[in-house]
Formats: sequence, C-alpha cells, structure tokens
Amino acid sequence: MAQLQELEQERNRQMALEDESVFEPHAASTPAVSGKRTPDKPLGKPSRAVPQDPKAALAELQQEFDTYKKEMAENHRMVTEQLSTAREEGLQLRLDVARKEAELKHVQERLKLAQDSLEPLRQEAATLRERSHHLGDTLVQHQQALTTLRQELSSAQEAASRAEVLLESARAERDQLRETNLRLERDLASLHQEKGSQARILSNLQTLQLNLERMDSERNAADLAKMAQLELRCESLQRQLEAQAEQQTSLAAAWERQLREAQERAAAEAERSRKSTDELVDAYAQLHQARQELSEKQSHQARSEDAAESAEVSSLRSLLTKTQEKVKAKSELEDKVARLEQQCHELANDKVRLLEENKAKVEDLEKQLAAMRNELMEAQSKVADRARRDAEHVLDQDVQLSLAKQAQEKYEREVLLHAADIEALSATRAELDQVRQEISRLEQQAKGAEETLTAARESWSQQEQQLRAEKDALAKRVEELSHQNSLLHQQMEMLSSQVAVLQQKTWPDAPVADGAAAGAAVSGDRSMEQLREVVNFLRREKELVAARAEAAEAECARLTVQLEHRSASLRQAQQELRTEHERALARATSDAQHAELLRKVEMVQLLTESNRALRDERTELVDSKQQLEERCAQLERELGPLRDEVRTRAAQAEALQADVGFLRTEVQRWQQRTNQLLEQSSRTDPEAFRKLA
Repeated sequence: MAQLQELEQERNRQMALEDESVFEPHAASTPAVSGKRTPDKPLGKPSRAVPQDPKAALAELQQEFDTYKKEMAENHRMVTEQLSTAREEGLQLRLDVARKEAELKHVQERLKLAQDSLEPLRQEAATLRERSHHLGDTLVQHQQALTTLRQELSSAQEAASRAEVLLESARAERDQLRETNLRLERDLASLHQEKGSQARILSNLQTLQLNLERMDSERNAADLAKMAQLELRCESLQRQLEAQAEQQTSLAAAWERQLREAQERAAAEAERSRKSTDELVDAYAQLHQARQELSEKQSHQARSEDAAESAEVSSLRSLLTKTQEKVKAKSELEDKVARLEQQCHELANDKVRLLEENKAKVEDLEKQLAAMRNELMEAQSKVADRARRDAEHVLDQDVQLSLAKQAQEKYEREVLLHAADIEALSATRAELDQVRQEISRLEQQAKGAEETLTAARESWSQQEQQLRAEKDALAKRVEELSHQNSLLHQQMEMLSSQVAVLQQKTWPDAPVADGAAAGAAVSGDRSMEQLREVVNFLRREKELVAARAEAAEAECARLTVQLEHRSASLRQAQQELRTEHERALARATSDAQHAELLRKVEMVQLLTESNRALRDERTELVDSKQQLEERCAQLERELGPLRDEVRTRAAQAEALQADVGFLRTEVQRWQQRTNQLLEQSSRTDPEAFRKLA
C-alpha cells in the first residue's frame, strides 16, 4: 500500500508539473501587458485656489504651462523610449511566444502521451490496490488457517502423546479388536466368495498351515538333531576326556606301581649288593688274611707237606674263585642296579612326558570342549535367531492362519451349537457394509472436499467481480426497495384512512345494511391480510437486503476511507499545483522562465524514468503477488496431506506400539521355550541320552 501511495503521489506531481508547463506561456505575456497599461504621470497639479491678481495668475499659469511642456516633452521622450523598448520587447516576446508555442505543442503532445499512459496506470494501480487489499485479507485468512492448523497439529501431537500414554490401557482391548477385525475381514471375504471357494480356501489354508507346520517341525527337528549331535559330540568329548583322564590316572598308577616295584627291587638289589659288598669285603679280608696266612704259612711252613699244602691251596683257590664269583656277581648287581636306576630314571622321564602329554591332551580336550560349547551356544543362538527371524517372517502368516483356523473352528462350532450367532453374523456383515459405505462416503467427502477446495481456489478470482456486481445490484435493490417501501407506507396510510372513512360512513347505517357491511368487512379483512403478507414479504426482503447492504456498506466504508485518502492526496496535490502555479505566475523574467522550463523538461524526463522504474516495480509487485498466491495455494495443498499424515502417523504409531507389545510377548514366549529346552537338555541323563541315541 505504501508503494502504491508513493506511486499515486508521483503521478499527481507529474500532473501538477504538466499543468505548470501549460500555464507558464500565458504568464510570460503578463509583464508586457502590465507595462503597457502603466498609467502616465499627471500633467500638472491642479490649482487649489485662484489668486486675486491676474498678472500673478497669468505668471503662475505661464509657469505651470512651462512645467507642463517640460513634463510633456519628458513624458513624450519616455513614451517614445518605452514604445521602442516595448516594440523590441514585443518582437522578442513574439519570438519567445513562437518558440514557447512550439515547445508547448511538443510538451502538450508529450503530456497527451503521458495522460494516455497515466489513465491505464491509474486503473492498474486501483486494480492492484484492490487486489492487494483482497490478497491481504486472503493472506490474513490463510495465516489464521495456518494458525488453526498449527493448533490442530499441536493438539494432534498432544493427542498422540496421550495415545502413547494410554497405550498400556489399550493393549487389553487389542485382542478383542483384532478378533473383531479378523471377523470382519472373514465376513468381508465370505461376501465375495461362495461356500465352495471357502472350502477350497480353507483346504488351501490347512495345506499351507500343514506345510508350514511340517517345515517348522522339520526345521525344529533339524535344529534339534543338530543340537543333539552337538550334545552327543560334547558328551563323546567329555567321555573321551574322562577316558583320557582315567587312562592317565591308570597309567600314572601303573607307572607309580612299576616305579615303586623298581624302587623296591632296586632297594632289594642295593641291599643284596650291600650284603654282597660286605661279603666281598669279608671275602677280601679273608683273602688278604688267607694270603697273609698263605704267605706266613709259605714262609713258616715252607716245609709243609705237599698234599696238605695243595689241599689248602686248592681250598684257597676255591675260596678265591668264590670270591671272584661274588665280585663278578657284585659287579653284575651294580650293573643291574645301574640299569634299574637308568630304567627308573627313564620311567620317571616317561612319566613326566606322559603327564605333560596327558596335560596337553587334557588342555586340547578342554579347548575342544570349550569350542564345542561355544559352537553349541552359537548354534543355539543361531537357532534362536533363526527361530526369531522365522517367527518374525511367518508371525503374521502363522497368526493369521492360526486365527483363521480358530475363527473357522469357532465359526463352525458356533454354527453347530449356536444358531443365534448367524443373526449376529448377518448383523456384523451389515455393520461391515455400513463401515464400507461409511469409508466410501468419507472418501467421497474427501474427494468432494478436494474438488470444493479446487473450485474455491478457482472461484476466488471470480468472487471479487461477483461481489462488486452484487454490491451495485444491492445498491439498486436497496433504492428500489426503499422507494417501494415508501410507496407501500403511503398506500398503507391511504388504505387505513379509506378504511377509517368507510367505517365512519358505514357505522351509522350498520342496522340497515348488515350484508353490505359484512361484505365490505370481509373484503377489507382480505385486503388487510394480503397487505400483511405483502408487508411481511417486504420486511423479509428488507432484512435480506439490509444484511447485504450492511456488507456492501462495510465495503463502501472501506472504499470511502480509501477515497477520502485519495481525495486528501488529490487536494494536497491541487494545493501544491496552485502554489506552483502562483509561483510560476510570480516569475517575471523570461530567463528564469526558460530555466524553469528547462528544469521542468528535465523533470519530465526524470518522471518518465521514474514511471519506467514504477512500471518495473509494478511488474515485480505483480510477480511477488503471483508468488504469494502460489505459495498460499501450495500451503493450502500441503495442509490437507499434513493433517492426513498426522492422523495416519498416529494410527501407525498405535499399530506399531501394538505390534511391538505383541512381538515382545512372542519373544518372551520363545525365550521361555528356549530356556525350557535348554533346561530339559541339561536335565537329561547322558547315559539315557546315549542309550536313546
């Protein structure tokens, strides 16, 4: 609006400057005319008193005549000079007038062009102001609608939060709603299919269920077999570990027993060796003693007999032989003890080696057992994950199949046992039909709302013209109705006066002319009723027209305010125009007028450029207005899907919360089942499981 007002002010200034350019040539001739009309000086001063002396009077007259001649000569000279100057000025003014007329024609042509372009611009400015006003109102309405939609969105978010809070309480109703939904879906399917198709579908469902159960059982059997194999492998590894431990224990016991026996034998051999050593020492001592005795006997009894000596020598030799045998046996025993010690050392080394090997084997077996346990745990986790994935994959299908089977069984049982439920089924089908009709009706309403919105958008551009036409028509209608109302009031007054006159006339003659009076009364009543109906109809029309007139008056008030504002701007511009005109008339010299004219020409050029700039600004404003309209339309198009999306997201949130709760219960149930299986597998006797395997 501010830009439009500035545009209007600029145009008013341009009109004022053009009017000044028109009035300035007329003002140029004003000084010349005023110079020509300058009154001459008085010829002489009139005598106030005539002197008594004729000579004195004659001398005074002669003096006055001389003065008059001098003044006449002076005036004649001045008039001649002024005339020549006026002629020169007239010639110059004629030249200036011709030049100014040429310039005036040029300026008038440009003024006509400017006025021709100014009127469409004014109309466009008025149209733009009106459209800007309507767009402002529409923008305010759209902003209010956006505020309302934001409030609705916040309320929807609050409702969603409340729905999340109430989710726990709604879980109790979830099963019932699911059963109702499944029953409705089943009834909907039963409406479109026959009994044979139902049986075929049920058989297909049963076959599919059997296949799924078989696949599930096979998968579970494969998983159980794998778990059994892993458990058997674990048990076999445990048995191997136990056997290795027992074998290690038995080997250790055997080696310890052999070691003890070897130690005992070594101790016995050592004892025997010690005894043999003692005996050998005794034998050496005896031998030494025998040698000494032999030497002594040889020395002292050199002369002994040969038989005794040979016998003693033979005995000594035999003793020496025995001693040598004992020494040999001792050496053999020492060798044997050394071999036994070496064997014992080797046995100890073998024991240590076997212990290390058994320890390594035990560690390997423990590692294998831990690996097998890890594999078992991984297999169990894989089984659980696979079961969970399978449950997630076939959960809906299994649930739907199980629920369909349960519903079918329940339906058959209820059909067989409770015939009254058939009526409930028909009622449910009727409700389903109603729900479907309601859904279709709501969809049609949504489509109708979209079409209405589109039509409203299209009709927004037409409403302005219609409102203007209605305003004019209503104004004319108000004038006509006011005129008719005044005429009706006049007729009512005339009729009431006529009725009163008739009543006064017929009142004295009432006993004489009852029939005529009754007819007149009936006709008067009828005319009064008709007049009342006409009055009521006119009152209703008046109320309708008054309501429309109020709306039109409000619009007229707004337009009146704008008109007053424009009138004030126009008066101000006219005042400025008059001021500038007076200033132009006050300028006396042609040089100043020429400079002012040149300035005005430059101003016209500036105004032309400003008009061009204003046209560009108007184009930009029109583009911005179109962008605003497109943005408003886009916002309106986006509001509906956002609202639907909020409702959809709320419903999806509720459904997801319900599914999450159901999946949590299923996960807990599967975890409990897995824990039970693990507990059963841990409680199973390995021997019984081995026998079973």
